[in-house]
Order: sequence, then structure tokens, then C-alpha cells
Amino acid sequence: MTDLTPLTEIETLKKAIRYRAEHRGTKEADWLIGGFIRSHISDFSNEEIHHLKSLVDLDDESFFKQVDSPQKPYLMLIQLFKTYKDSL
Repeated sequence: MTDLTPLTEIETLKKAIRYRAEHRGTKEADWLIGGFIRSHISDFSNEEIHHLKSLVDLDDESFFKQVDSPQKPYLMLIQLFKTYKDSL
């Protein structure tokens, strides 16, 4: 039998973030942003998860504008993303 325990709000957000990060519209963005999320999503606090959700909900152009010139509340998230990208 399967466990039908309802997901918490944070678990639901994490699932939505993973999906959006891996289904962006271009293979390159799916691979880059999806890989970052897969590597780091378990490291984020609940507050950071909320910011991460709004970041991945941006279209690709807006997302990469944040990478070039990060604004609050994305500063720490973008720094982690840049570190991940540079390690590839």
C-alpha cells in the first residue's frame, strides 16, 4: 500500500520548482537551471525556497538578467547559481 500523507507546503513548492526548472523551453536552460536545482534544493531554508520559486518562475531572459545583475531577494541564490555554473 502507498503512503497517502499530504505534502507540506514546502514539499509542494519544491516539486513545483523542480518541474519549472527542468521544463523551461530550451534544452540548455533545462539542463543548466534544472541541474542547479537538483544539486542544491535540499540546502535551502523555507524562506529561500519561496524566493527560489519566484526566481525560477521568471522567463529565461529575466532569469539571466538576474544572473548578470542580481537584485534582492535573489543575491544569495544567484551567487550559488554562478558557483554551480562555473563548476561545469
